[in-house]
Amino acid sequence: MHSSAFSKRQFLQLYLLSILIVVLLAAQIGNAVVQGGWFAGVPEVKIVADNSYERTLRVVGDIDFAPYSSVADNGSYTGHDIECINEVANRLGVNVEIHLTTWTKATEAVKNGSADIVMGLESISNRNDGLMITSIVADDAFVVYGKAPISGVDDLKRGRVAILNGNTEVDIYGIEEDAVRYDTYSEELEALEAGEIDYAVMRASVAKMLIQQEGYTDLLQVFAMMDSGLGLGVREGEKELAAELDGVIREMQLDGTLSSLQRKWLTTYVFTRSLPEVLHESSTFYLVTTCVILLSAAGIGALIQRERAAAREAQAERELALSQAALAIKETELADERARIILSQIQPHFLFNALGTIGQLCRKDSEQAAIAIDTFARYLRTNLESMEDVRMVPFTKELQHIKTYLWLEKMRFGKDLKVVYDMTCENFYLPPLTVQPIVENAVKHGLGQKEEGGTVTIRSRDLGSVCQVQIEDDGVGFDEKAVLEDGRIHIGIENVRRRLLFMCSGSLIIESRANKGTVVTICIPKDE
Repeated sequence: MHSSAFSKRQFLQLYLLSILIVVLLAAQIGNAVVQGGWFAGVPEVKIVADNSYERTLRVVGDIDFAPYSSVADNGSYTGHDIECINEVANRLGVNVEIHLTTWTKATEAVKNGSADIVMGLESISNRNDGLMITSIVADDAFVVYGKAPISGVDDLKRGRVAILNGNTEVDIYGIEEDAVRYDTYSEELEALEAGEIDYAVMRASVAKMLIQQEGYTDLLQVFAMMDSGLGLGVREGEKELAAELDGVIREMQLDGTLSSLQRKWLTTYVFTRSLPEVLHESSTFYLVTTCVILLSAAGIGALIQRERAAAREAQAERELALSQAALAIKETELADERARIILSQIQPHFLFNALGTIGQLCRKDSEQAAIAIDTFARYLRTNLESMEDVRMVPFTKELQHIKTYLWLEKMRFGKDLKVVYDMTCENFYLPPLTVQPIVENAVKHGLGQKEEGGTVTIRSRDLGSVCQVQIEDDGVGFDEKAVLEDGRIHIGIENVRRRLLFMCSGSLIIESRANKGTVVTICIPKDE
């Protein structure tokens, strides 16, 4: 019955790991499809102005501001702001005349009265110089592009920075005074590509569009400055026109027109990527998920090895039961074999908990996930290498393996797991994987069942004739008498006790009290 139940658990573990691999592969492919926008086409202006009314509004905008306002291949005006102002004009019942030019000339036209409205005015500017903004029609961010990553604003101040004429938002960073100014974003990117400047401050979506169109594969987004909205601007004092525009824009916000335009021109269209771009910009995601897939495959291999090892152990025990005499003759050989089998075991509950925590980090903190994967790989490697090593190992090596394991558990338990190291003796040898399984028992059975967590304390002492290691936890503990009388064989503890006896004549003593905690004492005799 025990063997059958064990096989079912093994099958479930293999099944879950296989599902994890399939899910991660699907996530990788799905991310490429979504980010690549393989099903998205080039948007067209569908909302046109009726222009059948008596009143006419003159509207200006930036000619080099795709996807907001630009000139299409057929010479017509296109973009988010073009559709938006057409809808505004239709709802107001007015004609609209649109003219695109440089940003400086566009704002000047509104200031001097030759135009009524300017599209794309910044929402957070504190120096609009005679202009005031209506309600926001789009959300975007200011970013910095360059050819090499930076650590912060100080790097910008030490480099040559380009900004657009009329842009005042970057003044809060203290880089405006020495910045090189250009009339269009295209000029900024051309100068950046040519090496005339080090960094270019741009709207995120506009920069993305231009870089895709020009094929600047060596330009990177190196810094995110701030979020900022875009709206329609009018001259200061034009309160009646501003109120009209505000009212219509609020209607378009409430009925979903603005969000639909944002999805069409920004979310779906601008932020689509080629496959090389997806792989480059999501490199951390693909690296982490690939590592988890490989580790899951390694876990499957480890579980298969464990199943085989368990089968060998069962077979060995059956053969030993046939002859007590054969047991006495081959006792040493079987002890070595049992040691190899035990060393190959990787606790499946810990494997799944670690993989689950790493999976959560992949979505929240990719850098911490990469560190966790490296630590988890080191833990697996130490266990697998121990399969071929049945010699005594330095206590310092065992201690390092314990710290690796506890780091992974603290990643899951956080502040609920506290660890205290009290070492006064480290220069001795002991059987491999002697202390780590005891520490794992303390975390799993002692503290893992205690809602508020607790503390594991690891001590080492030189007592003259022996070196002593103690593992103490303040977990739930257990009734020693009840455990002795439950009729079960506690394989993990017995395996450690046997290795100590066979390899160094050592001993293991357990003291526990229910609801108080457990102390495990290991004694390693010194070589005489």
